[in-house]
Amino acid sequence: MTYFLHTGEVLFSKEPCTVTTILGSCVGVAIHDPVLRIGGLCHYLLPDSPANSPASTRYGDVALPYLIQRLLKAGSQKKDLRAWVSGGALLLEAHEIFFVGDRNADFAEKLLGDSGIRVVANDTRGFRGRKVVFHTHAGQFHCQALSTHAERALMVI
Repeated sequence: MTYFLHTGEVLFSKEPCTVTTILGSCVGVAIHDPVLRIGGLCHYLLPDSPANSPASTRYGDVALPYLIQRLLKAGSQKKDLRAWVSGGALLLEAHEIFFVGDRNADFAEKLLGDSGIRVVANDTRGFRGRKVVFHTHAGQFHCQALSTHAERALMVI
């Protein structure tokens, strides 16, 4: 199965699945269990949910714990999990976005660290968007920086 993950979505799969997403200031976190050969990816827009709002996976404080819980519910143990973090770029003028990319990356790094989940690769921050391809069953993760032309198109969206 192949799936394109949009902003605010979380995909978890016990079956082999290839997940692709495009990241700008958003952050994507892929988590894989090599023992059970399962995994998933979340793509969140902002690190924290607004006060008094319904839970939404558009926010890291909902999306990332949800993905971790799905893995644990499926039988994973935290000691076996491996994570990849990508995205968090600064694509607009700093005064326009309040360093959202940095805040998104900081959130993922802290939550994974506090949860005892090992981060095996971190490709965050900088000035380029990224394309991510993750194979949930094999735990293969590929992150490619987008060209300047692709970044401009991403900023228009």
